[in-house]
Amino acid sequence: MLISCVICAKNAVLCNVLQVIPTKFLNNFKKRCVMKMNDQIQVIEKEQIKFLHFPHQEVLMNKKEKHTRCLDLKRAMSLGNLEHAKVKIIFADDKGPKKVETTVWGITEKSVILKQSTIIPLKRIISVN
Repeated sequence: MLISCVICAKNAVLCNVLQVIPTKFLNNFKKRCVMKMNDQIQVIEKEQIKFLHFPHQEVLMNKKEKHTRCLDLKRAMSLGNLEHAKVKIIFADDKGPKKVETTVWGITEKSVILKQSTIIPLKRIISVN
């Protein structure tokens, strides 16, 4: 069994499973990788986002993750517009993963609009909670 969990220079975690392995073992391995990534996520204020640089590359690789992100963002926008509820958004700029707690006001084809016309490119959003 060969498994690699590589933390690249951008602090993003990439887990590759090169052979079929038991699900229980794989789930534990994924949890360790995600925990390692969570240790390195920088918490920022929404006002700092406008000073960040975002590469054009997509951070999510498979269609299911992208679809989940889209559904989560639509839910977050509804919560933001109807109840003014805040959500936690994990995204990546050119320096690594960041987390912000904010209200989602709108979604376009390419970006997410937060309060004060702050924009995060859709391709750079890792998760929404």
